[in-house]
Amino acid sequence: MRKTKNILIFLFSLFYLFGCGQEKIDPNFEQKVFIELLPKIVDSMFVDIRPIPPPPKEIRNEKNTKIKLQKWKEYKINYFKDKPKYNTEFIIAIEEEIEKWENISSSKVDFEKIKNTKKFIFKPRKEFPQGIDIWKERLKYNFAGVFSFSRIEFDKQKLYGKLWVNYGCGGLCGQGGIVYIKKHNGNWEIEKIEILEVS
Repeated sequence: MRKTKNILIFLFSLFYLFGCGQEKIDPNFEQKVFIELLPKIVDSMFVDIRPIPPPPKEIRNEKNTKIKLQKWKEYKINYFKDKPKYNTEFIIAIEEEIEKWENISSSKVDFEKIKNTKKFIFKPRKEFPQGIDIWKERLKYNFAGVFSFSRIEFDKQKLYGKLWVNYGCGGLCGQGGIVYIKKHNGNWEIEKIEILEVS
């Protein structure tokens, strides 16, 4: 009986946190939170699928480990210096529509407010080829995949939230799950990511 009571209390708490007041959320507020979190979510979920450099020739007659490590470091530097692609940002495609979540209708991403970072350049999905042809973009530059997002469901106090994120990095490469967020010291942060789909 006590176990059942605890379960009911837990379910009621979830309903209270995420089931009340969502329709009153200002779309501009949600968009601001989304834009603040976008680089953090992308950085946490994206997969670097660039090829790893081949191993160097065997270093013979080297007993000193530090010398071996230094030569390996020099080898990697020389390998990459002639490959400018490795020194540029990653291109990320973002689906224009923010998908429906539970009873929250879909909306659009405001790309005018999204700022690129030193690591990522964000572009609308419509700027890329449709279907599987999009993965040919990896041959041209550091195209790192496609992200899609759901609407954010906030708690009543607007201190916590959650959203669904999908990330595709190839024909059989990708993952999706729920991203839990929280407001800490005035900034929105990722509390945890629960990966539920992997390919």
